[in-house]
Amino acid sequence: MFKRNYIRLLASLVISTVLVVAAKGDDKTNCPPNDKQGFYVKKRTNSWSNLTQEQKFLKMREWRIKMEQGLTDLRKKQQNGSITDEERQRLERMEKMLKRLDQRLAAVTNVVKSLENQSSPTNNTPIESYEKQDK
Repeated sequence: MFKRNYIRLLASLVISTVLVVAAKGDDKTNCPPNDKQGFYVKKRTNSWSNLTQEQKFLKMREWRIKMEQGLTDLRKKQQNGSITDEERQRLERMEKMLKRLDQRLAAVTNVVKSLENQSSPTNNTPIESYEKQDK
């Protein structure tokens, strides 16, 4: 009886191993999912590091505009009293993210200004237009 159960267990393990190996053989990339995720993360960070300070500033400014639009919608819902718990938490998180983004924008603004002072200044820089919009 024990031998029979042992043989069945052993056979099922062999079959499951064969199935797993066959399934991995169907994968055309032949690399584990963690490697794929690492590749995409590296690709994303490399593209950000290749941007100039002015391009980073413009990208962060776009993010800020999109975030402001989402915040106004959630604030309207909060004023109406029709906001759910998930939306309230999202509103709080977005407000914190906006504060952090503003801090980063200020830091990038200072860097870009110092770079502009070293070179010849232009009339319509993205930094000047950003400061005019805030006033």
